[in-house]
Amino acid sequence: MAILHTYSTDHLRDGVLCTAKFVIEPMNSSAVTLTTSETFVGQIVQIGCSFSGSTDNTFLLTLTDATNGMQLFTDATMTGDVTPDNVNAGGGAYIRGTLKVDANNLGTDTATVTIYYIKM
Repeated sequence: MAILHTYSTDHLRDGVLCTAKFVIEPMNSSAVTLTTSETFVGQIVQIGCSFSGSTDNTFLLTLTDATNGMQLFTDATMTGDVTPDNVNAGGGAYIRGTLKVDANNLGTDTATVTIYYIKM
């Protein structure tokens, strides 16, 4: 019943596509939150989501720039990948701080969420 921040890729140069991966363990409809210790600076352009099991799952996913208190993304029925056109209507979501990941109502499967962002 937790969110694990399994890895991030980061680069020294601006304009490089980076990733942050989170594994959300089954929580049987309870809420879990994780705030990263690392700072992200960039534009979130896509969100990947996959499940460990074969059952149909939906869950609430919210991403927040915890440093600045700005909600970047929310989807109450997260079921799979979020394409660039659907992250802030194609404009992406700019983050400059620690990332807070909230998840709720995930059933019995593990969800893996990969956040793709362009470093700035």
